[in-house]
Amino acid sequence: VEEYLTGQRGELLNKAFQQYNLGSIFKTVVAAAALEDSTVNPFETVHCPGYKEVGGLRVKCSSFDEGGHGDLDMFNAYAKSCNVFFIEMGQRIGGERIIEMAERFGLGSTTGVNPLEEHAGLLPQKDRIHRPDLCNISIGQGDILVTPLQVAVMTSIIANNGINNKPYVVKGLIDSSGKYTEVRPAEKPAKIISPFVAMEIR
Repeated sequence: VEEYLTGQRGELLNKAFQQYNLGSIFKTVVAAAALEDSTVNPFETVHCPGYKEVGGLRVKCSSFDEGGHGDLDMFNAYAKSCNVFFIEMGQRIGGERIIEMAERFGLGSTTGVNPLEEHAGLLPQKDRIHRPDLCNISIGQGDILVTPLQVAVMTSIIANNGINNKPYVVKGLIDSSGKYTEVRPAEKPAKIISPFVAMEIR
């Protein structure tokens, strides 16, 4: 045990509050932003040949070796985590809408569960997202860092019909005389996305 107390590899860090690269989980944010945009039809298909050409760069999809996913609507693209589809969606709705949705989900800011250890993560600035950056952001690459707790909150919002019930660790305290005092946050649940969008993503 002593070696962990003096270790330099962060063995005792609470990983739930540390920040990491997100990757394809961020497609949930893009899907929510696209579904809330009335110009995007979730049943419209996008053809995936296995890659997307962006600014002279070829961004591969997981289906590259198989020649692509073919024609996918939102539901199949989300299930198969298709890079081509989400890059197309990102280009249609724009970086500002995507980052706004990420902020609504709580990415880029702490939850307040543990002010001493919790990292806020990182989101790109809305006004600095250009075409190549937008391609990366649409599939969760680039300047994006999140904590596992933030991902859990985002997932719970979708599971809870678009409502965010702020996370907390301690609901209340009981003193030595048996008196109970509630200490959980008094904030009211907040609507983040519509029930329809939450249902579509589920």
